[in-house]
Amino acid sequence: MEVTLEQHLEDTMKNPSIVGVLYEHNRVISVLPQQAAKLTSDPTDIPVVCLESDNGNIMIQKHDGIVAVHKMAP
Repeated sequence: MEVTLEQHLEDTMKNPSIVGVLYEHNRVISVLPQQAAKLTSDPTDIPVVCLESDNGNIMIQKHDGIVAVHKMAP
């Protein structure tokens, strides 16, 4: 797992438009998409959790054990 994570982080940070990465293990951020997945009976449906505020939006998605968090400006 660690080797895979390190490779993903290395590949991700090579992209000049990415300014940071959040790594978190079985806490609130990773639990949100797990709970959202329980809302559907379709195993191919991958939910996206969107947190919205006046300061921007945060999208959270889990796919194949990797949780992605994307922050967007308003």
